Amino acid sequence: HDDGHDDVRSTAISTEERNVLFKEQAAKEKLTSATISRSLTPIRGLFFGVYGGKCFKTQCDKLAKDRRVRNCGPGYIVRKAMATIPAELLDAPFVKTEDLAEGDVPVHISPSGCHLKRCS
Repeated sequence: HDDGHDDVRSTAISTEERNVLFKEQAAKEKLTSATISRSLTPIRGLFFGVYGGKCFKTQCDKLAKDRRVRNCGPGYIVRKAMATIPAELLDAPFVKTEDLAEGDVPVHISPSGCHLKRCS
């Protein structure tokens, strides 16, 4: 008889079917987060030691882990990360390391304090 209620058993997905769907989705993913992370490694420190530069690195890492974004490739991730950093950072003049005094060359820990600022 048809009382307007669907049979719950026909609409429920079994665990086995869910696992098959998960495996199919995993097979569609061409780029893993490890692959993307390796490809972004050379540019992750692009803004090292520059105020606001850590936001770029954080965005790259965040986007590399997002399944929907990482399949677009590393170039897309870099463009998206660049769009989130302040325009003044991109417009700042480039200062060659060899033009800096010995004490002004950035070291392993950024003195900028950007890590205290919340990245979007």
